[in-house]
Amino acid sequence: MMNIANANTESEILTELGSRLKAFRIARQWQQQELADHAGINRTTLSKFENGKGGRLDSLIKLLRSLNRLDALAAFLPEPTISPLALAKAKRKQPPQRVRK
Repeated sequence: MMNIANANTESEILTELGSRLKAFRIARQWQQQELADHAGINRTTLSKFENGKGGRLDSLIKLLRSLNRLDALAAFLPEPTISPLALAKAKRKQPPQRVRK
C-alpha cells in the first residue's frame, strides 16, 4: 500500500483509499453487496469507491461505520489544537488588565 501523503494527484489518493476500503471489506470476508447493504448504500457506489472513482462523503462515512473504522476519520482530520507557543503569543497580545483597589 502506498503512503497517501506521497500521492501526487487526487486520483492516486482515491485509488489508494479504494484499495484500503476493499482490503477491509475482504478482511471481514464480505461480498460487495453485503457491505453495501450493511452501510445502506448501493453496490455500484461501493464499487466506484473501491475502484478509485470516489463518491459522496456521507457514503464514505457509512462505509467506515460499517467496517468499524470511524476512528480513521479522527486520524484523518484530528481536532485542531493550539501549540503552547501560539497560546503564549496570543496571551501577550491581550491588553493588560487594570487592577482596581
